[in-house]
Amino acid sequence: MIRALLALTVATLGLWPGASAQAEEHLVCTVRVIHAGDPAAGAQANEPAPKLDPRIDRLRPFLLKPPFTAWRNFELLDSKTLDVVEGVPQSFTLPNEKVATLTLVQHLPDTGSKHHRVRMQLELGKGTPNSLKTVFVIDEGGLVLQAGQPHRHGMLVLGTSCTEGAAH
Repeated sequence: MIRALLALTVATLGLWPGASAQAEEHLVCTVRVIHAGDPAAGAQANEPAPKLDPRIDRLRPFLLKPPFTAWRNFELLDSKTLDVVEGVPQSFTLPNEKVATLTLVQHLPDTGSKHHRVRMQLELGKGTPNSLKTVFVIDEGGLVLQAGQPHRHGMLVLGTSCTEGAAH
């Protein structure tokens, strides 16, 4: 009886050989916090292209297409690097003082592609007016954009990408 209880405790804590590999798996996610400002209402066709912070040049193909063409300036305000483990929320504060939480919901089954796919949950401003809770699927190295949080006469755009992290 004691031996069985000890084995159960060791396996639960991830100390049993083979049990720790799954427990150590995690993702490294980067959340780029971007301010979209100077709405382009009434913009003329001959106006220069929107100003894009060079630190977010990777996002250029997305930010220069609708619905983002409604904005003229894109500035990187912050970049958060989060070590995300399944089921463990990682929180950070946005420039508009709302708390954002990113959670790895699950690794999806291998579909034969070379990239991992994961289901993530993003929650913004829990318990506040205009809060948001959304679930999305992202390929490893892919990108998801979420926009709409008001900030300084513009809005925040969150660009989230994740890669498989090294074992702890």
